[in-house]
Amino acid sequence: KSIEGTDFVYQIPIDEGDENAVINIRNNGEAPVFVKVIRSGIPLEGTDENISRNINLSIQYADLDGNPLNVSNLAQGTNFKAIVSVSNPGLKGEYNEVALTQIFPSGWEIINTRLDGSATQSKAEYVDIRDDRVMHYFDLEPNKRVTFEVLLNSSYQGKYYLPSVTVGAMYDNSIFSSKSGKWVSVGAEN
Repeated sequence: KSIEGTDFVYQIPIDEGDENAVINIRNNGEAPVFVKVIRSGIPLEGTDENISRNINLSIQYADLDGNPLNVSNLAQGTNFKAIVSVSNPGLKGEYNEVALTQIFPSGWEIINTRLDGSATQSKAEYVDIRDDRVMHYFDLEPNKRVTFEVLLNSSYQGKYYLPSVTVGAMYDNSIFSSKSGKWVSVGAEN
């Protein structure tokens, strides 16, 4: 596809079905041309990895008293929380429009504290709670850390995949971090 014109930015989607797509760039003008290829999507189960680019992410799971909890094998009916900390190492100034996405296995249910009145004030500008995920949107100053908690319940017996947790600046792909997912199970009540 040939592009001609005076616009400064072009975005060209490439057909995802063409695994052997070749991209050739030729600049016929005097001004420099900068090309960025961005590939995004949800990784296949078990193929995701730990990544850290200009932002730090840590996640731990705890019981309601704050004691560390191994979520690999939970008893059905267990209430617990996911505690995610995000920090800006100060490498690129203030981060604006940061998005933290946590997708939970289908055997776990999110306890929406906004519905029962027990919600505490969030450090996020906006929190979007869906059936299987919670997304926090916020800004983060240099050398600062923010922590978010999500209450959960291991509701349904079975083996499930816990997808990776990701955080990144919505408009700057150089600011991104993820923690890989893993298989978890929910067993019979104790």
